[in-house]
This record gives sequence, structure tokens and C-alpha cells, in this order.
Amino acid sequence: MVYVELLEDLRIRGDEISFISSIEFFIHDSTFLFKMRPSNMCSIDELKSHLEISKPACRPFEIWALGIAIVIGGDYFSWNSGISSGFGSFFIATLLIGSAYISLILSTSEMLSALPFAGGAYGLARCTLGFFPGFLVGCSEALEYIIYAAISAVALTSMLISLLGGDKKYQPLYCLVFYLVTSSIHIHGGSLFWKFNNLIGAVSILLVVVYCLGALAWVDFQANVVNTQPFFIGGVAGFLHILPLPAWFYVGVESLAFSCNMVLCGDPKVIVPRGSISCVITLFVTSIWVLFVCNSLPPGAHQVASEPVPLNGGFALIFRCSSTCATVLSLPATFATAYGFIFSYGKLLHALAASRLLPEVLARTSEAQGTPFSAIICGSLVSYGICLLVFFVPSVSDYLFNICILCAFVAYCTQCIGYWFMKTKFSRINRLFKSPLGLAGAWYAFFIYFFGIISVIGFQEDQQTALISTLVVWALLSAYYFSYAKYKQTFSADEQKILLVAHVINHNIRGAAQRRAKKKVKKVTVDKAGISSVKESSAMQTTFSVSKVPVYTKRLTTFKHPKLAFSSKTSIRRILVQPQSNTP
Repeated sequence: MVYVELLEDLRIRGDEISFISSIEFFIHDSTFLFKMRPSNMCSIDELKSHLEISKPACRPFEIWALGIAIVIGGDYFSWNSGISSGFGSFFIATLLIGSAYISLILSTSEMLSALPFAGGAYGLARCTLGFFPGFLVGCSEALEYIIYAAISAVALTSMLISLLGGDKKYQPLYCLVFYLVTSSIHIHGGSLFWKFNNLIGAVSILLVVVYCLGALAWVDFQANVVNTQPFFIGGVAGFLHILPLPAWFYVGVESLAFSCNMVLCGDPKVIVPRGSISCVITLFVTSIWVLFVCNSLPPGAHQVASEPVPLNGGFALIFRCSSTCATVLSLPATFATAYGFIFSYGKLLHALAASRLLPEVLARTSEAQGTPFSAIICGSLVSYGICLLVFFVPSVSDYLFNICILCAFVAYCTQCIGYWFMKTKFSRINRLFKSPLGLAGAWYAFFIYFFGIISVIGFQEDQQTALISTLVVWALLSAYYFSYAKYKQTFSADEQKILLVAHVINHNIRGAAQRRAKKKVKKVTVDKAGISSVKESSAMQTTFSVSKVPVYTKRLTTFKHPKLAFSSKTSIRRILVQPQSNTP
């Protein structure tokens, strides 16, 4: 029987503040090894200076602006190819995908209001689906963000070359300059990051409003949409072919969960959900608005699908300039999207490395701002390598979006399952926000994304390249996990602080289920000689229980659970690890 103290993250002793990491788990099957970290001391004045100067406060507006910066570029390019199946088909697909994203963000906001973990979907997947599925989900999301950043960087540099009349052979150099500039801003972090993010997000959304309002004088839905092409082209197959494309309007908004540990002044359980919900509603409104206005302008919807920069026509009408000059107005949002995805993969790679699922070198952070510079640099190198691959093998670009969106839809489905698991198994955990759609909204989103997966696998003209590529990547990741990561993985400091209780609850629930199943397996059989024998499945089990040790006055928990022996008036102080004998 081994007792391990769970120490508070922040303990005040006189005028000194001691930061103490609670505990570190090394997970390997049923074996648990515990290590303690030494405490680091700092004065209260140093703490205040660090919080107020080095890391500025993060409000719902900053979260909203971050989401706009990450996603809004999708309004400016790539989505328009979906009009090839008819305006009606694409409009319905946009409503379905948009409502699915709203349902997803409402569900994840409820989860964040209870467990504000800054590692995104993989942390919840580790709690609900298991450690290996959680690893695959995390790596799939990281791959998604890295490729999306590369796609956006290629689109941005292509616009610049078209605008400046430069030689396309210098595109890799343009991409390199882009990654150097944006990575430097992310690595610097602090107020520079938030100020630049707020500026680029505000400019991007302002240009969308200018486009939609300014172009209304030329809007003629009857002449430019109804009279130019059929509303539905290709039937059900045509609809499923373009079903994933409206995701351009929303993909990346789920990564706002990564900002939970950046909210230093205020409660991330309140700030991040508010910012996320306001952001996804804004994106839904702008997507419908842009779709309607862009297709209702001359020369008509039948030309929109083939435009490399679909908003150029409207900007050219508003400002009475050439289509090439109008490209300038699409640059800020395209830049913002590529810039925003660097934040997403930097935070996610760092979270995975902090749990030792990836090499620990990726978990290094800067001393001044705590930015994950190592993860940002590594992710940017991989993303730039994809840009080079697209430059030298242009046909690769035809498959990148399908690979990205397949990984995204799989991750979204796991988040919906995680929400169901949390609503049913972790129902006693206190929530500051509850999704008005509840489980129905989560299952609705799950089925929309499930059909999106079917669309990518069976209705794209890529000879299943996206599916095969994704399966190959998952096979390589599985080999890496079972040969290395499985024996090195641990709980990061964020997981210890936020998700440890969920892991304990989940472990106890599974243990109780195993014990019930064990009783059912017992069978009494009578052999030919009339002698009774008992057959019972044996398995070594390790169970958790939590004991009450009322120490100090600070509460680490604010909920009750029948499986755990503590309440809102006590603190979790110890974890009891007691291997049980497999003898009956």
C-alpha cells in the first residue's frame, strides 16, 4: 500500500509563494511510478510583476479575435469550388456543416467550463477513449493544423506573386520569409502576440463587412444565381462530393481551447467558452453572408467556382479597380489564417511533448514569456517542407485538403463522443456553462461529421488517396507509440492540475465495471463425476481510491462523486494505489 501526497499548486507561506508541481505519472500498463519535483520560490512582488507585465490579461475579446484570425481566411479562398455542384447543394452543405460546428463548440465550451485543459481534444480523448486513441487524435489534429498552415501560406504567396507580377520560381523564398516573420511573433509572445492578433483579426473581419455591405448595390440573386446554373448539380453524389468544402469557413475554431492556460487574469472556464461561442456564431453569419453576396454578383454563380480569389470581383466593383489590384484586400485575412494555424500546432505539439508522447525537446518554452518556441520551430519546419513539396510536385495540392479535413472530422467525432462520456460519466463535475443543445447537439454534430468522413473516403475523385495517406500516417504513429511513447508517456503539469480527477473517476468506473463483469463470468459447472468446479477469469487489477485528509483551507475540487470519498468541503490530498490480488 503506497500513499502519495498531492500538493497544492500554489501555497502561500508568509510573503513567499511556492510553486509545487503536484505529481508526475509514468504510465505503463498497470504499473505506476511516482516522482516529485522540487519547489521553486518567488516573492509575491515578483509574481505580480510577472503576471501584470510579462503576460497580459486575456479577455473574451482576445479569444474571439484569435478565432477570427485563425479561421476568417477561409472566406477568401478555396471554398468556392463547391459551387460546381450548384448553389443549392452548397448552401445546404454550408448550413449543415455550420450548424455542426456551432453544436461542437457549444459542447466543447461546456467541457472547458468544467475542465479547462489547454491541450485540446487529445486530453479529453485520453480520459474517455484511452491513451492510445488520445495519442492518435492529438497527432491527427497536429497534422491537420500543420498542413492547413502550409495550404494558407501557399495561397498567400501565390496572391503576392500575382499582385507583384513576380516569378513563381521565388515562391519558396516568399514562404520562407513568411514562416520566419510569423514564427518570430509567436515565439516572442506576450503583448506583441495579442496586439498583432487583435489587429489582424479586426482588419480581416472589417474587410468582410466592407465587401458584403459595399457590394449590395450590385447583388441580383435572380439574374446571377437562379438564371445562370441549376440549383442542384449531380444529385446526391454531387452533394456528398462538396460536403466537406464549407468547413473552410470554420475549421480551426476548435483550437481556441489551446488558449486556456493563457488566461491569467480571470477564469478560463468563463472567458474561453464565451470567446469561442461568439467566434463561431460570427463565422456562421459571415459564411452565409459571403456565400450569398459573392454568388449574386455579376458575372454570376457559374463563374465563382473557377475563381482563384472569389472575393476579387466584389472588391473590384466597390473600389473600381482591376481584379489584380483587388487581391490586396484578400491578403490580410489569408495572412491571418496561416499565422493563426501556427499558434494551433505550436500549442498542440507542446502539449503532446509535455506528456512525453513526443520528444521532450518540443516541450521547451522561453523563459521570458513561456512560449513553446521549440514546438513552433519544429512545426514550422514541417509545414515549410510541405510548401516545398507542393512547389516541386504541384499535384500534391489536390490531396492536401482531403487529408486535412479527414483528420479534422475524425477528431471532431471523438470530441462529440467525449462530450457524451462527460455528460453521462462525469455528470457530478461542476460546470459554469451548459450547452443548450445538450447531448442531442453533440450527436447531431457527430452524424454530420461522420457523413463528412464518408464523403472524403468515397465521393472525392482522388482514388482514396486521402484515406490511404491517413492510414499510412496512423500506422507509423502506432508503431512509434507502441515502441517508444507508450513507455515514456506521463501526465503533463496541466493534466495533473485539471484532468487528474477525471482520470481517477474514469479509472474507478472502469474498475467497478470490471468487477461486475468478473462476477458475471463466474460459472458453476458439474462434470461427469458430479464434482463442482468454479471457473473464474483472473486479472491483476489496480484500483484508485481517494481518502479525506483535510489540510489547509484551499479547495482543489468543487464537486461530489459517489465513487470518490471526498466532497466540496474537502481537498484531494492523497491517492491510494493498492494492487488487488487475483485470487477469489
